[in-house]
Amino acid sequence: MQAGPDLVKERILAAAVKTIDEAGTAALRVVAVADEAGVSQGMIRYYFGDRQGLVDAALARRFGDRFGDPLAAFAEGAKACNTQAELRLLLTRVLDSLFIPERTGLRLERNADVGEAVSRPELAAKIAAERDANLKFFSEILADAQSRGLMRADLDPTLAAAFHMSMIHGYSLFELGGESLDMRAFNRVYQEALFGLIFE
Repeated sequence: MQAGPDLVKERILAAAVKTIDEAGTAALRVVAVADEAGVSQGMIRYYFGDRQGLVDAALARRFGDRFGDPLAAFAEGAKACNTQAELRLLLTRVLDSLFIPERTGLRLERNADVGEAVSRPELAAKIAAERDANLKFFSEILADAQSRGLMRADLDPTLAAAFHMSMIHGYSLFELGGESLDMRAFNRVYQEALFGLIFE
């Protein structure tokens, strides 16, 4: 979510996120990340300070990407919408793609990353920055649709975006340890609530 990213830093972060995705934070070794990224360990120290700084940056990036990747796809689709019916259809497709069992692991990982931030202020600040960047991006998408008459004019796009992000984040509560709800019915209720909020 940054303009003109430093490619070396991005390679290091990508290698660190890959390691965490595959084996968890305990498995992250600076020397292995440096090898994977094709950089020296000194470059990791330059950008991230130490191993914990690298772990925090990777967890924050992973958290942001879990929200940001679907948002980028939604942004492209929303630009092409010319009617409220088209936006409704797009949102239905997006929600259907988000609330699938294959994404359960991603949601649980995101929650775990937030859990790690509880006692680590530096990580909490980095995750909050990623959250805020995604919130801003999402609210801009909604504000654009609103400016084109595709949504309620009196709705605060930032609050609508925050409502949706909170729902997505909390969804895994009912996936953990086996489903305790009819998730398909739950998804329909959420969609109706979201549509009621943004379309009147």
